[in-house]
Amino acid sequence: MKRIDNLIKLVIILIVFFSVSTIIYKFFIMPKVIIGSGFESAYAIWEGKYGIYNYNVYIKNVEEGTYKKIDKEQIKKVKGNTWRVDDIGLKEGEYQFKIVPVADENEIKENSMESSIIKVEANDRAGFSFSKNSANGGKSSGGYLENGEIPQDAKILYITKENINDIKLDITDEKGNINQYKGICEILKNWHKETISKHLVIRIIGKIESKDVEGLEEETKSILIDNCEGVTIEGIGNDATLKGIGLIIKASSNVEIRNLGFMLYYEDAIYIKENNSNIWIHNNDFFYGEYREEDNKGKGDGAIDIKQSEYITISYNHFWDNGKTSLCGIAKDVNFITYHHNWFDHCDSRCPRAYSASVHCYNNYYDRMSGYSIAVLEGASLFAESNYFENCKYPMISVGQGSEKIYDIISTEHSGGIIKSFGNIINKNIKSLIYSSYNSTDFDAYLVNNREDIVPPSYKTIEGDNYNNFDTNKAIMYDYKVDNAENVKEIVPNKAGRLQGGNIKFNTNTLSSESHKRTTLMESRLDDMIKNY
Repeated sequence: MKRIDNLIKLVIILIVFFSVSTIIYKFFIMPKVIIGSGFESAYAIWEGKYGIYNYNVYIKNVEEGTYKKIDKEQIKKVKGNTWRVDDIGLKEGEYQFKIVPVADENEIKENSMESSIIKVEANDRAGFSFSKNSANGGKSSGGYLENGEIPQDAKILYITKENINDIKLDITDEKGNINQYKGICEILKNWHKETISKHLVIRIIGKIESKDVEGLEEETKSILIDNCEGVTIEGIGNDATLKGIGLIIKASSNVEIRNLGFMLYYEDAIYIKENNSNIWIHNNDFFYGEYREEDNKGKGDGAIDIKQSEYITISYNHFWDNGKTSLCGIAKDVNFITYHHNWFDHCDSRCPRAYSASVHCYNNYYDRMSGYSIAVLEGASLFAESNYFENCKYPMISVGQGSEKIYDIISTEHSGGIIKSFGNIINKNIKSLIYSSYNSTDFDAYLVNNREDIVPPSYKTIEGDNYNNFDTNKAIMYDYKVDNAENVKEIVPNKAGRLQGGNIKFNTNTLSSESHKRTTLMESRLDDMIKNY
């Protein structure tokens, strides 16, 4: 009996010992897993265990309950023995990571780690590129489905500076012939021949410079996305960067560009050139372009230009002290373009500069603009809704009249357009803003009391152009949710730009709000960070 009692005691001691050991390992010895999320993405960071040189990582949607293995290209050692995994293509929901050490190609399952649960938010799919009235019915998620998931037929390429010229892709043409193309530039020039898969996802890992890439457009050092459909080009993690490289989109539809840093590009970072529709540019960081000797190009030639294209959305991007930030329109036909939740951070001008286009700007944060913020030309109609302008001298101007005529801001022979203004906050140090209520014939913007108010046909530019009231036309407009303007200053800096705000940290409030060139001390420091990146 005594022997049995002793055995029972021993069993109890062992159970307690192993329970305590598990608790000690789990909370004091086992590496802590730091997790975070972005739009339709999640990441985990952990300290590697001594003697372990590889990990497999799994993720599950908590509601669905099944782990799936994450591609090895999305796992990397970032510093010392610190590891990181990024997963993308996650629909909205709650997720959990499982991290499993690997030794000699065998998983050490007993030492696996599960993260806490992380909530993943859906992308804000709003703007003209998602309009059901567009040519393709509002498909703008590129290589992804509209719920953010990766489709079964998608072809996925992981691109690094080491493999960018050697990566290969088989493309099946309409006759059933399979042709193999090599290098990212050749693949994108020939993707339109693909007849089986309708989704191509190109994932950029780390930094890629112009010197690393063969087949760039010679004059602009750009990758040409020509006659493509169903394409996403995206960065993995918070440090994917194209340095000295731009993107040109031509005659394409349903293209998405996201989570990339652009710097020292020769012309535009992204040039949406002609005959494009349903293009979505979001959550990118745009730094200085290459210095140009030409007048007013000290910060480069611009970040995003949109010409002769329609149904475009520019959203949740961070524009870092750009010059000539974004020009749109140009063609005389109607181009429907949306800018929303962008952070125009100490930029000089053109946020945007709209020619002959119908443009909706809402919930953007205009932060210490040194020149003008929004400009309309050549009969453009622009609806400025619930934006936050802080320390902006000229928030809204129409060329050839109002503030622009008084202060000769642009110095151009173009005629003006009309801006409809509703719900905007104009905060601090404004130099000039003339509403139609002050001057009915020579104004910067027409101020309305209600969103649904129209601009009467009696209000025209000096050259005689009317506002086309596109924003009150239900046959044209899309569904969207507007944040209150007073919340924009907090929302936008926390969500715009690359994941985690990118890996370049710089206090932009130290930059000058007057300089058009990167010659002041703090601008030179930011310039040096970019050049030495």
